[in-house]
Amino acid sequence: SVAQIFCEMGAPALAEQWIGRALERGLSVDNDVLGSLLLEYAKVGAYRRAEAACSRLPCIADSQENLQILASTCAQAGTTEGARRAEHWLSVMRDRGYEASLDLVELVFGAIVRSGDMDAASYFISIERDSGRSYQSLYNTALAVCGRSGDGKHVYWWLREMRLAGVTPDIDSY
Repeated sequence: SVAQIFCEMGAPALAEQWIGRALERGLSVDNDVLGSLLLEYAKVGAYRRAEAACSRLPCIADSQENLQILASTCAQAGTTEGARRAEHWLSVMRDRGYEASLDLVELVFGAIVRSGDMDAASYFISIERDSGRSYQSLYNTALAVCGRSGDGKHVYWWLREMRLAGVTPDIDSY
């Protein structure tokens, strides 16, 4: 499609316009094209543009794959707002009954830890624990993020939190 060609050319704004026109005319748009649009916005770190595209073209947020792309794009933005938006899209996925991959959960969690909001990170882990999923890797993600940034204070804090939760540190924890 023309929208796909615009995406391949690195022109997501033009692709979005073309998709909008097609939808206005009652045409359907292939989900792969919608995903390509989100990925193009992701390549340039434009998570706000990706979210705006979802507002203008609600059909984008109808698939699990596109919701994962949105959450991932927001998480990779490297901002506190991006981390919050990633958590939002992960929540939307779950509310719609979609299962999030462990990689996506770890990516979103890592963004929250990087944002420095340890209360939100602790809450995130409690939600994961309540869902019955393995959350050992989330503690390891927190340790790795804090360790890479030289935040020794929070490395020790996360190790303590791990032990208080009854989680034994493993080789990846160190």
